[in-house]
Amino acid sequence: MATEFKTVGESIREKRLEAGLSQTKLEKISGLGDEVLWRIEVGCSIPIEETIWRLGASLCFHGREVLKLLDSARYQRKHRDKFQREYALKRAQKLLNRYSL
Repeated sequence: MATEFKTVGESIREKRLEAGLSQTKLEKISGLGDEVLWRIEVGCSIPIEETIWRLGASLCFHGREVLKLLDSARYQRKHRDKFQREYALKRAQKLLNRYSL
């Protein structure tokens, strides 16, 4: 498959930046708790359906976009191990880059 898969977090981050919102502002608008959005955007957690609907409404997603996010979240949950490994590798690489001499 030649197409690149976008995670739910990547899609939400992209749309949030287009809207010119900070993570904190979007959390307040959508009624999410502290750092929930950060955990979703970095790939640390996969949002449940209610959270996706909240974020979709807060970011003015079209119905099809929300359904696409729901499908992506289901796919990510089904292949959770793969996404957790990718997150761990990205995090380890950031730490190595930060502390390398």
